[in-house]
Amino acid sequence: MFIIPSTKSLDFKKRIKTHLLLISTADVYYQNSRMLRGPVDNNNNVLGLKETMKILTHDDYKNYLDSILGDIELETECMDAFVPAFRDSDIQIPEDEDRGMFTVNRVGPEYEEIKKRMTVDTLKEIFPATHPVCMTLIDNPAKYDIIIDDIYVSWCMHTYIRVLDTIRLQILDNMTPAIEYTVDNIDYFTIKRYLHTDKINDKKAYSVLKEMFFGPDYKFTCAFYDQQDGDYHFDLDKIMKKLMSNIDVEQDRAIVISIYLTCSFAMADIRSKNVEAPCVKYVKDVLAKIK
Repeated sequence: MFIIPSTKSLDFKKRIKTHLLLISTADVYYQNSRMLRGPVDNNNNVLGLKETMKILTHDDYKNYLDSILGDIELETECMDAFVPAFRDSDIQIPEDEDRGMFTVNRVGPEYEEIKKRMTVDTLKEIFPATHPVCMTLIDNPAKYDIIIDDIYVSWCMHTYIRVLDTIRLQILDNMTPAIEYTVDNIDYFTIKRYLHTDKINDKKAYSVLKEMFFGPDYKFTCAFYDQQDGDYHFDLDKIMKKLMSNIDVEQDRAIVISIYLTCSFAMADIRSKNVEAPCVKYVKDVLAKIK
């Protein structure tokens, strides 16, 4: 474990509790945004979009509607916004409403506000006359509600992605005192003493990673350092898994989280070549030297 002076003022236990809650919340929004986006191939190209969208596309929403509807506040929890599609039930979902894994719950303040703003006439003004939205409203006006469902699905997806950005800032804000403590006190030799075993415990590292880190952000951060040159090129994933494998007590968890967040925090300064930033110097002088 990390042998460090008293850190009662940092209240590691409370910060970790908040951190884990934020990580769990981020995962919920991420998984729901993936569901609403639809399946993708290995190159991140969307497959089977018609499973989630019927008439609009997510690009349509971004190009025509995001600036109009982006101010609507999120009130409904992910779990209440969409209803799982139970294929084995006796309830037959209409083909137009069948979106693969879910159907839209049309009861909620955001849905109602979207429908209030996006009247038939408004939609015809927003979209070009040859766009599928206008063509559908002319040829089959009964599908108006399906169009509103499409808008709601895409609004939720884009909103959930924005929520993830907010959560990331909250994670950094919550752990900032611990990050500052780590940069000031956890030097190369302290980390080497902490690593009582140099071997990676894959089972333990996987468990810690799943609980304490937001997967997509972790992969992105590790890839960032793997793609750097010179002083900032190192295997962050390997270092983190070594640190995770050696966690013994609560303060270890806080320090390991803080070391990772230091790397995450440093990325912007590395991109802008602000080499004197404290987190950047820590990455270069401490973490990059750990083998």
